[in-house]
Amino acid sequence: MHPGSFILLFLAVNLWFSCAMAETYRWVDENGGTVYSQTPPPGGIPADRIKAPPPPARSANEAWKGLDKQWQEMQDREDAEKEQNVQREADEKRQSEIDSNCLAAKHNLQILESNNRKLIRTPDGVYHRVLPEERQEEIEKARKIIEESCK
Repeated sequence: MHPGSFILLFLAVNLWFSCAMAETYRWVDENGGTVYSQTPPPGGIPADRIKAPPPPARSANEAWKGLDKQWQEMQDREDAEKEQNVQREADEKRQSEIDSNCLAAKHNLQILESNNRKLIRTPDGVYHRVLPEERQEEIEKARKIIEESCK
């Protein structure tokens, strides 16, 4: 909280206490309007004295502690929300990677099963000759990735 806010709050609390301690009078003026004042009515007009409300049950220290607690709770909620946002973004990124792996594996499987190419292209862009047993291994790898990623 900004230091100026504390000063403003302190002044407001003091003003409220001073108003609460002053006597208040209520009377009806010559026009029939109800008047409230901290000074008695002029000219002997009958007035009711209104009792000031009781002072707050908490001391100033307790009030500050309560404000500090509320401030901390607000900070905790904001921190938890930030943490949830970070976790959600990480989950979304992980899911995007899983989806990408699924699509790549399906594409690879389709290529491996659709033709009997003798050459395949590796991830680094190099072509090399594939033996039938190596081709079968690649098909099994692609199926395993599809099973794990494509849910």
